[in-house]
Amino acid sequence: NPSTEQLNFTFEAETVSIYDQSGALILKEKNKSQINTSQLANGVYSVHIGIHGDSSVIRLIVLNE
Repeated sequence: NPSTEQLNFTFEAETVSIYDQSGALILKEKNKSQINTSQLANGVYSVHIGIHGDSSVIRLIVLNE
């Protein structure tokens, strides 16, 4: 699902890192349950989420108007 303003988690992530398609780090946050995506350009991003020593990667599609 595309994001227009926020990315919400049902938990508090210890770390959230957002990378663009070229692999450049765009945003890094700590101890967050939501991330403001309104400042990101439209496009596809990789979101690396760290919690309790584990990590997951999800794809984020941003469609800001």
